[in-house]
Amino acid sequence: MVEVRDLYARQTSPWDDNGFGLDMEAARRIVINTWNKAEVTRDDLLTRPQAWATLDYASWRTPTLVPR
Repeated sequence: MVEVRDLYARQTSPWDDNGFGLDMEAARRIVINTWNKAEVTRDDLLTRPQAWATLDYASWRTPTLVPR
């Protein structure tokens, strides 16, 4: 997980402060729940990095993933 407040503000502020007094909550929800590509730094991480699982593509046969 990461936290980048200025990036979040850039994504949400047009929907929060639209200047027309319109309720843009529906559009805001779409924006904050849509995947966005962004650069983050180690300082933006909320937890220490760790491997969640290892995929061995040579022997992978089912979509079931077994976490570490």
